[in-house]
Amino acid sequence: MGAIASSTEYPLMHAAGYLFENGSAYAPGSHPKTPVRRSLWDVEGRLHNLAYMAPAIDLFDVQKTDLAPNWNGARQFDFFMNADEKANFMGYLYVALRRLQRTGNLPGLRAGLALLFAEEDGIITLRDAVSAIAPDLVQKHDYFDEGKEKALTRSTQIADLRPSSN
Repeated sequence: MGAIASSTEYPLMHAAGYLFENGSAYAPGSHPKTPVRRSLWDVEGRLHNLAYMAPAIDLFDVQKTDLAPNWNGARQFDFFMNADEKANFMGYLYVALRRLQRTGNLPGLRAGLALLFAEEDGIITLRDAVSAIAPDLVQKHDYFDEGKEKALTRSTQIADLRPSSN
């Protein structure tokens, strides 16, 4: 963790398309003298969260994944999807971010991260953030089946990824 920002030190930011110059990170198209103001470790950390939950998110969103299962990531994502509404929307936001990442939409991924940080700073709600980039997830969340039960629950859509006890 040196004082100089580099693509080697922040590989997930580099993979998300951030550029590094003169020891700072900045978004493509922005001026190099307008560096990322948020702690680079905050950005890298959220991208790490996305990476370790990615297999569970893919199973939830597209019902398949080419990624190796990650028990800790599956457990974290399960918490988001089965806790209170705020946690649900955090999970949905990570689903939206993963969609952008999976399709190679790096500008969208960076914009989605900005929405996540705007929520953390109290500027918008998680529901606002998800509505902006994945309105279908808000619709699914709000849908109830005839028995007044949530139609969308992670536990009924994703196979159990816990290690076997054998």
